Parts: sequence; C-alpha cells; structure tokens
Amino acid sequence: MSLIASATEIVHALGSSILLVGRSHECDFPARVLELPICTRPMINVSGDSREIDRLVKDRLRSALSVYEVFPDVLERLQPTHIITQTQCEVCAVSLKDVEAALSAGLPSSPKVVPLNPNSLADVWDDMRRVARSLGSSSTAHRSSTVCKPGCARFLDRRFRLLTARQWLASNGSSR
Repeated sequence: MSLIASATEIVHALGSSILLVGRSHECDFPARVLELPICTRPMINVSGDSREIDRLVKDRLRSALSVYEVFPDVLERLQPTHIITQTQCEVCAVSLKDVEAALSAGLPSSPKVVPLNPNSLADVWDDMRRVARSLGSSSTAHRSSTVCKPGCARFLDRRFRLLTARQWLASNGSSR
C-alpha cells in the first residue's frame, strides 16, 4: 500500500504495481491505481483558494491535529504487508505519525512501514532501493535507477545550459 503519490510511482517503476492493495487520495498514476481503495483523506476542504487552504492547515496544526486521516477500517479490510509513507512534511502528504496512529489498534498483517525522506536526487535513488528491498525486488531497483539516472542527468544538463545561456544573455544585454 502506498500513501504517497511518488511512492506509488516508485512501486510502478519497480514493476511491482500488482502488489498495491490501496492508495492515498492523491495517488493517480499509473491509471490502474485509480481502481484501488482509497485509504486516506484530507481533514480540510481543499476546494478553496490557496489563502483559505493555508488558513485551514495552520488552524489544524495550531490545534495539534493532523491534516490527513488514514482509514483504520480500510487498512483492517485490506491487510497490507507494507505501507509506504513519508517523513518529510506533515502538511504535504500523509505522515508517518498519521500511519502510526491508524496502526495503533494493531493489524493482524503487522505491515512493515517504509518511510521515505528524500532531500536530494541521490536520496530519491536511495528511497527507490529502500522500497525495492522491502518488496524483495532489489535487482529491479538497480535496473530502474540505471535507466532513470541518465534521463535525469540529461534533463538537468539541458536545464543548466539553458540557465547559463540566459544568464550570459542577460549580462551581455545589460552591459550595452
């Protein structure tokens, strides 16, 4: 079960989508995951404008309340063996604390919780390997990161060259 969209995509990249039994309300890729039961929801109205959403989030945090709810009854029904979440931000997605609260009553499946915490591109590769190890597909993680890394490097290299060209043009244009 993945409770963060990026982890759902990692599981897919590892060729392990078939192992997913549930998802967060935000997971929408690959399209197959839309058929999975939703296991979370935001505790605020997210249809307002950004100022209203910001106010609602801050109100919940001031009251020491979570921004998200994990549905313990759905977890009980699905009996996941793994739950992938994140530790980076309690506002951006379901947090480790949210998952732990939902699991506090205990599940017979005793799922392994796999928290992700990427702060750099290297951390993304590490998280990908962590997910793969926990799902028993380490060799797939190596192949996937080997395929993904060159594409990311090409993208970053193009972006760097574009920024450098813009800076050069801006500095040459401003000296005239």
